[in-house]
Amino acid sequence: MLDMQALNNLIRAEVLSHIDPDTCTSEDRMRAELEVLEAIRKKTEEKIEGQRAAMIAEGFAFYAEHLRESAPSKTWWLENAPEQWPMVCRVAKVRAFKLK
Repeated sequence: MLDMQALNNLIRAEVLSHIDPDTCTSEDRMRAELEVLEAIRKKTEEKIEGQRAAMIAEGFAFYAEHLRESAPSKTWWLENAPEQWPMVCRVAKVRAFKLK
């Protein structure tokens, strides 16, 4: 589904458009590649959120909310001080994208 060769070619072309390959160092190349990858990630995340919003608007998906308990070393607390678990446990509401 994802053509990694095409993606690598895109990254290489973007990097070369930002640096001079004759004068740049290995560090310059690596920094430029990281900047390109971060830009791709940002644009991809925006595209994903847009696609999710469109799917929700069309009725193909929804966000399901559930509670998540967390605390440092839950196993230890439940084994050694179960009565104190409710005091150290934190509950957070989490949204999960779900397809219908």
